[in-house]
Amino acid sequence: MKSQKLGFLFVLLLIVSLPIFCFAEYKVVIKKNGKVLEGKIVSDTDTSITIVSSGAQLTFKKADLDLEKMKELNADYHPKTEVKTIAIHKTAPQEQKKEASPLTDIAKMSEEARKQGQEETKQPADENEKAFLNHIVDLEERSKRIDVSQKQQQALLVEVVNTKKALSNYRSRNTHELSKEDQTFILEQLIKALEGELEEQKQLDPSDERIPGMRKNIQDKQDELSKLQR
Repeated sequence: MKSQKLGFLFVLLLIVSLPIFCFAEYKVVIKKNGKVLEGKIVSDTDTSITIVSSGAQLTFKKADLDLEKMKELNADYHPKTEVKTIAIHKTAPQEQKKEASPLTDIAKMSEEARKQGQEETKQPADENEKAFLNHIVDLEERSKRIDVSQKQQQALLVEVVNTKKALSNYRSRNTHELSKEDQTFILEQLIKALEGELEEQKQLDPSDERIPGMRKNIQDKQDELSKLQR
């Protein structure tokens, strides 16, 4: 009896139906120039759509897309459904205490990200704050995609926490004297956010006249960071 208690108590089989988009063809229409991109859809959230086109994974904000035209072009599109069987094993209490669940770590990081983002709803005061906020939205949406592993999700949530912390420090720069370490941290996170904006703009419209200015802004921030680290 004791050996049985230390083993598996029971096995619960759950049948889970998950929407699978990776084999469905989908058309994305860019609002600015009417360009149509066709590929395999990976995820579709309230604010963004991610597809794989010509071997590259592209993420678009819905605000930049012609949703009405896309609705017309994708009238016959229906996501496929796959049925998966998941076995969940319940072990003895003493064994459960020894093993830490990755889901617990993810929950803790999500809560930390929520605390760090309590002031996130403020309107951006400048282009740097806007870049921070856009980067946070992009990271959070990527962490929720169905094709992201637990390890990748943990890394994305850590980046969300760091970006929100940098945004909070940036907003307090006029009321508090920042240490060299804080200034370095802000610049490092800001460069990541600006690089994310640049990549997104290049995907939307590689010929956009704002791209050279965005590159120069990133270079200026990198030069500022190099001077700070000397």
